[in-house]
Amino acid sequence: DTSGSMSGGRAVMAKTAAKRILDTLTWKDFVTVVLFDSEIKAVYCGSMMPVTEGNRRAMKTWMDSLDWAAGGTNFVTAMDKAIEVIKASVEAGATSMCQKAIMFLTDGESDFSDDDYARVRQATAEYDIVLFTYALGTGANQDVTKRLACENGGIFYPVG
Repeated sequence: DTSGSMSGGRAVMAKTAAKRILDTLTWKDFVTVVLFDSEIKAVYCGSMMPVTEGNRRAMKTWMDSLDWAAGGTNFVTAMDKAIEVIKASVEAGATSMCQKAIMFLTDGESDFSDDDYARVRQATAEYDIVLFTYALGTGANQDVTKRLACENGGIFYPVG
């Protein structure tokens, strides 16, 4: 989430978390980064890439080059893009072919209908995706993020 409410400490928290997640991955893992606000702001790569040291360094540099605090918040667009990237990666053989995960970090709140939840559940089942969600900051709405994690085999975690 790179919406306007992420200004200040929350943007730093999100960027630090994204980089720390990258640091936990090895050459056996595949990853990309999707930044969103009211729309997709930026995607590092349209399919997942192996986590080589060069790719990890390049992703961190790319993240540092972007504004992490502008716009509204749209979870539907973000989820759809993350699933689209995983689907494209599976079709291209650009995954470890094991478990796939979405790490969803936000401080915001966004409309998410029952149809949206159902569509995400169907995709996570089809592509064997686990959904981890993180609500950043004390004012973060936790209802949608918690439900997304719980309905898709993941873990919800409030941060800060």
